[in-house]
Amino acid sequence: MSAVTVEARRGRLLASSGMLFVALFIASLVLGGVLASSPLPMPDAPAAQTARYYDDSRTAILVGGLFQALSSVSLLVFTLCVATFVRRGAGQRGALSRLALGGGALAAAFLLLSVVFSAVLALVAAGENLALVDTLRDLNFLAGGAAHVSMLGIFVGTSSVATLRAKALPRWISWLGFLAATLSLLSLASLVWFPATVLLPLGRLLSFAWSIAMSIVLIRGERS
Repeated sequence: MSAVTVEARRGRLLASSGMLFVALFIASLVLGGVLASSPLPMPDAPAAQTARYYDDSRTAILVGGLFQALSSVSLLVFTLCVATFVRRGAGQRGALSRLALGGGALAAAFLLLSVVFSAVLALVAAGENLALVDTLRDLNFLAGGAAHVSMLGIFVGTSSVATLRAKALPRWISWLGFLAATLSLLSLASLVWFPATVLLPLGRLLSFAWSIAMSIVLIRGERS
């Protein structure tokens, strides 16, 4: 097997990280829901209800957290692939490539941080310190919700701007990225206005769709 063939296979494997990021995140939700003893409490639920959920559903939290941690690693790899594409393939060597890299890296970091908060919650939920439970729940919601989704939006949005300028992608993928980025950044309003939390899953899902499409483009590029 030639070095070129090995490098091409390695490139395709790395490029598939966008789809892996999405698949692992969805798997974390499915497994967490199946293994949990009850539905996940809303962010504004009483602290006692949250503590009961995390105490009774410890296995679900830890299994789901493992898959989300793997998802965050996949997102980081995907970010590096996209940033390289933006910098080289799309010819963008300035602020846009750095913003794409920074946004994706922070999105991965915030997702991993939310896993840490969930794991700590599962470990301390059996105690009677409801103030600590309340604080950890808020930090978990902030890290895995608004912070992760908004940074994901910056990653998707800046990458879409760069690729649209260079005509390096089908236009519909870039416009999908713009829409995903807009909803993701608007989801920051959920920090002060609870009904805006509906923008979190919308921004996340559209970013997922963009990630899958972008991953396929990168894989085909490696084949050409």
